[in-house]
Amino acid sequence: MKYFVLYTLNEHYVSEKYVKGKSYEHVVNRIQHYSDGILSTNKWTLVTSNIAVGYLREIQLSDFPLLSKRDFGMINENQSYSYHELTFLP
Repeated sequence: MKYFVLYTLNEHYVSEKYVKGKSYEHVVNRIQHYSDGILSTNKWTLVTSNIAVGYLREIQLSDFPLLSKRDFGMINENQSYSYHELTFLP
């Protein structure tokens, strides 16, 4: 499992979210898929259509002693939606 920090710029502030996944490519692919809708993990939910800029950075937990594995959420595909999926919800 790899660990990442997702930095997002929304209006006037920068947000920092912690996410884990199989690989950098996998996490980027999931973020791109839901980039115009809602991205959910077991820890947080992010309305991605409101984000101006996003940056994903892979980190090593040993470099951040105040973070633990429990601080990181995994992308929940059952609770994440792209714009097209949102427009077809009943």
